[in-house]
Amino acid sequence: MVVSRRFDWIAASIGRIAQTVRGNLITENRQPYARYAVAEGLSPSQVLSEHTARNVGVAVSTYSLWEFVRLIAGASVVVEVVFAWPGVGQ
Repeated sequence: MVVSRRFDWIAASIGRIAQTVRGNLITENRQPYARYAVAEGLSPSQVLSEHTARNVGVAVSTYSLWEFVRLIAGASVVVEVVFAWPGVGQ
């Protein structure tokens, strides 16, 4: 039961991170520096790898760490509940 809850949390976290990546990539591709790089002759994949991915990576790493903390905090709640049962952990 705990494993399925953990899987649900992980799947939901992956979905939220994917939404964050998509939203940030769209925002960064609309920035003037990205449009300027395309105007200078860089291909869209070069703009992505050399310019926008760096800025998106900062936000995604921060968000991923918060999701990890949330996952750990949920595990601590489960441990507290189990050890609150009479006869367990005494």
